[in-house]
Amino acid sequence: MSNLSFNPEDAENFFKFLAHEKFTEIRIISLTEGIKGDFFVDNLADFLRICEKHNGQANVYVGVNERAEKQGKAEYVSKFCIIPIDIDPIRPKGHASTDFELNLARQKMEQIKNWLKEEFDCVPFISMSGNGYHLYIKIPSISVDEFNRDAVQEKLKIFVHEIQSKFNGEQVHIDSTFDLPRVMKCPGTLSVKGDNTPERPWRMCEIIEANDKPCARVRDHLAKTKVESAKAEFEFGTKTKEDFDALLQKDDKLKDLYEGRWKEHGFPSRSEAEQSLLTKLIFYGFSEGSIHAIMSQSKIGKWHEKTDAYHRMSINKAVEFVKEHKQPYEGKTENFETCETCGLDAGDYIYEQFGNKFLMWSKKEGKVVERVESFTLDGKTFEVGKNLPFKIPSDCTMYESVETLWNEVRQFIYDHLDLTNETEYDILSAWTLASWVPEIWTSIPYLFFHGTKGSGKTRCLEIFEQLSLRGWLVIGVTAPNLFRTIDAFQPTIFLDEAEIYTSKYHGDLIAMLNSGYRRGATVPRLTEPNRKTGKRTMEWFKVFGFKGFASTKILKETLMDRCLIITITKNVRDVRRKIDFEKAQELRNKLLMWRFQMLTNPPKLFESELDGRLAELFEPLISVAPEEFSQKIVDYAKNIKESRKEEEYMGLEATVFNVILRSYEQSDKSGQILMQAVTDEVNRGLDWMSKGYIRPEEVGWVVKRLGFAKKKRREGTFIIWNEEVAKRLKKRYCLTV
Repeated sequence: MSNLSFNPEDAENFFKFLAHEKFTEIRIISLTEGIKGDFFVDNLADFLRICEKHNGQANVYVGVNERAEKQGKAEYVSKFCIIPIDIDPIRPKGHASTDFELNLARQKMEQIKNWLKEEFDCVPFISMSGNGYHLYIKIPSISVDEFNRDAVQEKLKIFVHEIQSKFNGEQVHIDSTFDLPRVMKCPGTLSVKGDNTPERPWRMCEIIEANDKPCARVRDHLAKTKVESAKAEFEFGTKTKEDFDALLQKDDKLKDLYEGRWKEHGFPSRSEAEQSLLTKLIFYGFSEGSIHAIMSQSKIGKWHEKTDAYHRMSINKAVEFVKEHKQPYEGKTENFETCETCGLDAGDYIYEQFGNKFLMWSKKEGKVVERVESFTLDGKTFEVGKNLPFKIPSDCTMYESVETLWNEVRQFIYDHLDLTNETEYDILSAWTLASWVPEIWTSIPYLFFHGTKGSGKTRCLEIFEQLSLRGWLVIGVTAPNLFRTIDAFQPTIFLDEAEIYTSKYHGDLIAMLNSGYRRGATVPRLTEPNRKTGKRTMEWFKVFGFKGFASTKILKETLMDRCLIITITKNVRDVRRKIDFEKAQELRNKLLMWRFQMLTNPPKLFESELDGRLAELFEPLISVAPEEFSQKIVDYAKNIKESRKEEEYMGLEATVFNVILRSYEQSDKSGQILMQAVTDEVNRGLDWMSKGYIRPEEVGWVVKRLGFAKKKRREGTFIIWNEEVAKRLKKRYCLTV
């Protein structure tokens, strides 16, 4: 975990780099509580005292350009000499970056740094923000007043947009840091976002390179920039927030949109509802500042999740609509249902979430044709899932060949796990690939990692959470939460310490897991009563999908019968201590391409000599394995079949039938065998208190399962011999007596 201590040296160096002659703003911001404090200092001692006091309690931000007075608005910025560039990896909102995501931001930072050097001979001041990287471009100071403030702001905006257009990507985003009063994370303080976990830890914001030399060429570049190119041709109105409050009392639809009740008006998505609200504000003549203020308080919600660039794009789009149609956008009238998803096969197109968009793959063209925020299918509008725990790709990457991809997956498993059976690396590689195309299979195998405490079972689940389609290692879940999530997102589920789910209190969960290995399995639930009619309807939730378990104990027999059982023991060779998250992300991106190609041209299902449940479990694995590995998997399945036969031969049913058969052969062939005599022979050498003693009623149930009838008489209960049943059982248990 991170060191929570304040680093006064980095904070002091940053303060000296800013070199403010008047006031420096320190803003304390909590993700959950908003702004907790706003301070203005004019000396180093007060600066360090306030930063240290709030370090670790919330995030400490500092205004990069000085304030003429103790105010934080743009009109109080008196000098402009620092251009901040904020580089962040795309990740779940409100969470810290993983090491892999942070490394993506570092690579982007190096690209921008090199570009600044080549283009302007500029060497920026650099800090690692805790979750990304900050570049600070220092220029010779420009005084800012009421006469040039708007022009300076526009020139700065154009320059930042230039950097965004060159370097924004699907994995890393360059934030819109062109406002003059911009605050940035203070080096020497802790970045506090989300939960502090080993995978997403809190980190100290620290200085990487402390260059302090102003760059005159960047200032000259700004001076030559024509601000007219950035100005809009549209003139906003003058109405204020007070006018809006009055309008809400007259326009019910506007009020519903503002308060988040957009579904009641048939909008298929939040995006369209938000666009309607924006066009109304523009049409009714509100000022641009009022529009930003109103949208920031709207309960539609999407505006809060997006950046300045998105806000600007949305307003421009709304302006164009009003200019063209001379009226607000009222949306569609159909009562569409809006859902979140990670992706699905939609016929001609396949959608898969990456970051905050869907990759849209065309089966006809065999390529990604678009990146979209939502799509509509069968009367439903699907949006990307928000703040989800699933492991998803960051892009779609081509691989050399299926064999090469297979070997990469297998090597990853080998590098992280020490298994006792070499073929199990092939089994798990095939399972990983098969998990990426659940739409192809009618039945699938579960994974079960079984071993003693400390053998590494949880690590197995963590590894396959990284490799499988939408992997999710579940901690403490109820059956309703689980089946609703499976129905909505089709993740690959992993349950640790699965023995807790075998108790009588989790019967509904076990029933769901037992049925979820086969396509078509559903869980019924009644909806909440309709607000108007009071009626309730039945909903059916799909629970089919790949799943994995880990436990020190054997699970319910019905569940074990659906599992590939991998016995885990303590390592005897060296494996990676930490999961290679960067390689895992690379593999997920390649496996996404494999998914697209497999769903475009599904494989021919492999037909083997396996039958019954084993055929169901192994068909997906054999079908996705390259030819040189498929036979190894078939042989592995055959060994399981033989092992199960041996267990069956040695089981209670085989023992009881053997006794019945011998008793009949040694009798007068009257066709009646005393049940008590069979029970005594089965328990020979044991008394009724001994471990392993089979009670008479248990023997009776076994006899019934074998197919023999029973008849009660005064002397006791007799088993009625049946020659046809005996022939079948002899063949089943390979008995010739």
